[in-house]
Amino acid sequence: MLSDLRAPLGVFGVLGNHDYDPGMMARYLDRQGISVLRNCHLYIERAGARLWIAGVDDVLRGEANLDEALRGIPAEDCTVSLAHEPDYADVAAAYRVDLQLSGHSHGGQVNLPLLGTPYLPELGRAYPRGSRQSVP
Repeated sequence: MLSDLRAPLGVFGVLGNHDYDPGMMARYLDRQGISVLRNCHLYIERAGARLWIAGVDDVLRGEANLDEALRGIPAEDCTVSLAHEPDYADVAAAYRVDLQLSGHSHGGQVNLPLLGTPYLPELGRAYPRGSRQSVP
């Protein structure tokens, strides 16, 4: 199913807490044409402008290293951070990251009328769905 993903400038991803064999999963995704970013970055370029994409390894396993992922990116350039766990945005806010994209909470998968979301995973509780903006 993932091999059907197409985007003119590439398809990118990070690993999550259910990717129990990260090396095997990264190799599999790479074979599907998905660039897996594990504490590293790359850029895409269009009309002379660069957009940097920095991905961190799984936060819950303690393997995320945003310093390493951002190393070498020019401070004036726009950077998108990919982090599986959305609550990592509180860490990323201290860095030169313009946008963080995450999954993990699956939008609070189960939402009950009047009760809300009965369960959210660790590091998916502060930002379970939607978008948030922080001002440095």
